[in-house]
Amino acid sequence: MRGESTQETHVEHEKLLERLSQLKGFLWNNAVAVALAVAFVVVAVVGVRHYLDLRRAEMQEAWLTLSLLPDTAQLVMVPDEEASNIRAEAIAAAREVVETVRNRQLRPWALPRLGALQADQGEWEEALVTYRRLLTAHSGSPAAEMARSAYAAVLEQSGAYGEAAAVYEELAAKQRRLFLLDAGRCRELNLEPDRAADNYRQILDSDLPERVRDMARVRLAAVERADLLTLPPEPEEPPEPLIEDPADIEAPPELPPLDFLPEPGEPPPALPGE
Repeated sequence: MRGESTQETHVEHEKLLERLSQLKGFLWNNAVAVALAVAFVVVAVVGVRHYLDLRRAEMQEAWLTLSLLPDTAQLVMVPDEEASNIRAEAIAAAREVVETVRNRQLRPWALPRLGALQADQGEWEEALVTYRRLLTAHSGSPAAEMARSAYAAVLEQSGAYGEAAAVYEELAAKQRRLFLLDAGRCRELNLEPDRAADNYRQILDSDLPERVRDMARVRLAAVERADLLTLPPEPEEPPEPLIEDPADIEAPPELPPLDFLPEPGEPPPALPGE
């Protein structure tokens, strides 16, 4: 029995040695191919890790850029020209993030920041393009839903009162009925008294605070007597300067020398009658 066991172990050992020999021969005959395969795997792993590190660093830099962008409240006390320059730089930075960072989680949050800066800068058409891009490409995202009220405000500021009213009415149905007051105002400005009155009546039938219902009650009475809100007046052009170029100002003529003043060290002249 012990001899048979030793013989079986010897056979298995021989088989193992034969397989190792075959493997050694295969590796020897295909050394270049095996080395290339190992090198390819190593390069692929290193390349993927490097790519992921770059994307991670790009994301961190983009989030930092967005967090440092100024908002309206920060620029209230800044002189107009300086504030405009700051917003222009911020708009360029936000646009670069939107156009270069390829991440669907970050872009929905970058677009409303860009749109808000453009609106603060008075670039209404550019802001509308940005908000529409957000609502189209990222519809249903939290960022898009949060930006709808800002989008409606930009529509109103740009004079698209009918579109603004529609967005406000949608917001009133989905989020807060307080937006009905904004919708009624835009319907008035869009010369739609019946739809404006309907918005105000919905406020009166709601449980909104009494001060809000008082405002709706006042506007409903005005609409019923055809006293609609009017469009804000166009801003007046600043008056032309009286002198276009300061270089055109003529220098005053030279004054004659003051001969009556005494020279240093001399007594002052006598007054008349002395």
